[in-house]
Amino acid sequence: MPLNAWTRLTDIAYGRDPFTRLPRYGATVTGSWVVLGAWAVVSAVIVVVAVDRRDV
Repeated sequence: MPLNAWTRLTDIAYGRDPFTRLPRYGATVTGSWVVLGAWAVVSAVIVVVAVDRRDV
């Protein structure tokens, strides 16, 4: 799972803690949900293709 997206969605104080290592480009909440959704879709497609080819 993309760490930057997960951190943005779960850390309420994102960016306020000076000791937190922030990514070079901060993530928005919307962008984080898009990344997590795309990650799930790509994972599902890979599984469908891999299982389909394995059973042949």
